[in-house]
Amino acid sequence: MLKIVSSKSFKPGFTLVELLVVIVIIGILATLSVVALNNSKQKGRDARRVADVKQIQTALEVYYTDNGAYPQYLTAGQVFKDASGKTYLSKVPSNPTPATDGSCPSGDYSYVGPRTDANVYKIYYCLGGAVGSVAGGSCVARPGNICADYMPDPIATASLVRGTNGADLNWPLSMVVSGNYAYVGNYNSKSLEVFDISNLANPVHKAIIYGSAGVALNNISGMGISGNYLYALDGSSNAMEVVNISNPLSPSAVVKLSVTNGYQIANNIFVSGNYAYLTSNSAGCQNCYSSFRVVDISVPASANIKGSVNDGVGGAYLTDAAGVYVVGNYAYLAVRDGNTGGSIGGLEIIDVSNPIAPVHKSTLMNGSGGASLVHPNDIVVSGNYAYIATHGDSPFTGSKAPGLEIVNISNPSSPVHVGSILSGQGGAVFSNSGQKVLVQGNYAFIADPNDGIVEVVNVSNPSAPTHITTIGSSSGAALSNIAGMFLSNYNLYTVGGFQNNSLNVINLR
Repeated sequence: MLKIVSSKSFKPGFTLVELLVVIVIIGILATLSVVALNNSKQKGRDARRVADVKQIQTALEVYYTDNGAYPQYLTAGQVFKDASGKTYLSKVPSNPTPATDGSCPSGDYSYVGPRTDANVYKIYYCLGGAVGSVAGGSCVARPGNICADYMPDPIATASLVRGTNGADLNWPLSMVVSGNYAYVGNYNSKSLEVFDISNLANPVHKAIIYGSAGVALNNISGMGISGNYLYALDGSSNAMEVVNISNPLSPSAVVKLSVTNGYQIANNIFVSGNYAYLTSNSAGCQNCYSSFRVVDISVPASANIKGSVNDGVGGAYLTDAAGVYVVGNYAYLAVRDGNTGGSIGGLEIIDVSNPIAPVHKSTLMNGSGGASLVHPNDIVVSGNYAYIATHGDSPFTGSKAPGLEIVNISNPSSPVHVGSILSGQGGAVFSNSGQKVLVQGNYAFIADPNDGIVEVVNVSNPSAPTHITTIGSSSGAALSNIAGMFLSNYNLYTVGGFQNNSLNVINLR
């Protein structure tokens, strides 16, 4: 018997495609919900941060009224009270976690009491995003201002001289800092010395390795670090030494690589990723040439020269090439041009996108478009600008005075002079600057070895840089003959030899 089944009795389910579409939609909605929730939580944490800082500021003003000055110390999580026992905060607020919202570093609110001015305190904090009129990012709260600009307030936390805490510091010429360790190149003792700087008030000598005929650490003119290896440029043997610093307490020489011919002197080095970039000069040899070299350090023990550019080749201006700084596909060189009858100096830009064949990109000469590039020694790049410390020429007057030159390099094919500040302008002190230049935020720091000072310049407006302060012996540091300088996390490190063999730590907060 034939049985007829009604179509109404079929109950088809979802197809696989339909199920997948539903799952994807649910996933998208869930992701959006999580993102919205996380954003809401971050905004809540940021709002609390602003409220916390305002609460601390209110308590500080009451303290100031009672005591006539702000406190020297204040620590998150602790009781805030004065010498009489009066309590202003039962518990100083702590930064909500996670602290690393946006681009913020991990850490608590940081309070810095009065230093050179009893009427000023600073609270360092960071916001993941804007809160009302308070912009996101790093903030410094001051009296009457919830988020003011950071301004350097230098004071030495340590000045370690030769023989103290086991320090060799025998005419130090260069330095670099990585983590809790400072590495110093000593000229007289032909050595690389390691200091523990975990306690910034008390650097301690930890290790030393000496140069020799087979180890290029005799006259370290520059250093750079990548991973567990330090790369030291030796101006005496004109070679680069690779040093294993995986254990900073026991550094070991790995390999020596000759980087110039017999008529050149190795000048400076910049290390970035898998490459080291080197400059050299012709040592006054009339038939020789200065050069720029790219060294492959992807395998440190097998470091090798990958490519090079010689002075004059393809338009390259490298006569007495000195400082070098590399960002992206371009190397920026400060060219001193110390040869008699030279063009006084300039900025050379080299395309290093192909390390095997670096090529000249452009040159900005002294005087071009108003550029003040009289014997530039060092260079650093920050954003769209190159900051160049110049040595000047004798007599140190007018356009030949030493100082700081600022160049817009947003178009590497056509660098443009933007601004400069020379010795004597607005109180700036540049007796013999150009040894080193460093930049942090809106400030440039230029070492003047002759006067034993560091000039601080506000570069927030690159077309009109202004003198802010001069760091000298009054800071508590021994700064004569500054030869090496390093800047990290509001701390300025310097070394100098000859008259004052020392390692200094200057806190800029």
